[in-house]
Amino acid sequence: MDEVNAAVRLLQLKGRAGFAQLRNPASRFVFRDTYVFVNLTDGVELVNAGFPELEGRNLMGLEDAEGNPMVRN
Repeated sequence: MDEVNAAVRLLQLKGRAGFAQLRNPASRFVFRDTYVFVNLTDGVELVNAGFPELEGRNLMGLEDAEGNPMVRN
């Protein structure tokens, strides 16, 4: 949770300029197979260090293997 809070502070200070740091594999925001991601409330993914090809896409309808909505919930 410390990383999430730090990411919030980073974005409060730098806005979208902080996205590069969230994507940087050498930063505290990417560790092992975990990373901080940023979505808009409408489902558009802004930052995804693990799956950058999802950035800019609306993921509101995305479901997991069991059919559960991943972003909507």
